[in-house]
Amino acid sequence: MSSITVSCPGKVNLFLDVVGKRQDGYHLIESLFLPITDIADTLSIKQVDTEGISISCDHPDVPTDSKNLVYKAAQAFADKTKIEATWQITLDKNIPVAGGMGGGSSNAASTFMALNQLYNHPLTKTEMQQLAIKIGADIPFFFEKSPAFVQGIGEKITPVKIEESLFILFVPFTFPIAASWAYKNRQAGFSHGEINCAEYTRKLNANESPDTYNDLAHALTEKFPLLKQTCEELLSLGAYSSNVSGSGPTCFALFKDEESLDLAHNKLKRPSIKAKLISS
Repeated sequence: MSSITVSCPGKVNLFLDVVGKRQDGYHLIESLFLPITDIADTLSIKQVDTEGISISCDHPDVPTDSKNLVYKAAQAFADKTKIEATWQITLDKNIPVAGGMGGGSSNAASTFMALNQLYNHPLTKTEMQQLAIKIGADIPFFFEKSPAFVQGIGEKITPVKIEESLFILFVPFTFPIAASWAYKNRQAGFSHGEINCAEYTRKLNANESPDTYNDLAHALTEKFPLLKQTCEELLSLGAYSSNVSGSGPTCFALFKDEESLDLAHNKLKRPSIKAKLISS
């Protein structure tokens, strides 16, 4: 029997702008996604003798049945390739669950790629992304694993060159927030692409410390004041910008250098995780 083990990186949105909504309920976004390899889950797939897809996970809040995006990805792969599903899948979580860092989406993308590798690449990346977007809007990004400007519902992905290293501190919380709640309760109305990705990236690469932005943050911080307090605390510890990651509740902050990052990490009175994005 064959097996494969892969890493599933998290992500952060340096800016997240909600610019519209489709008739089917999906929101249209413009966002700068960064992969966070320092905060990653581990996914293992093993071929077994018994038919079906079984999932085990070390986190009690993660479903292990057909509700899991990993299961949906594995089933979609089997249906498309006509390969019999005889897989035992193990998931070790490090990315905060329902924390706004794309853990479930990353797990699903990694499932597609791991199975594709296990069976000698029967699908192209484009074919896998087309299957993935039907399961979850954020999943296609994780096939790239590099910074990208993401548009539409998540299917339009344009690679972005980050030339400066970024130093980021993440503050996770144990209470989950459903992305559907965050989008439903965001402030009314839509912007019109007010943040220019090319200009934002230019400022990053010129070390001009552009501010982060999250169109969902107002609703999140109104409902959960602790998130606003945390972002303010991170700013007081030397961050040049701080915000909520995606649909929350994980907060993050950007620092000028590794020394400032380490200092804030040591002074912060909450559990936190350091991450570095080395220039691409």
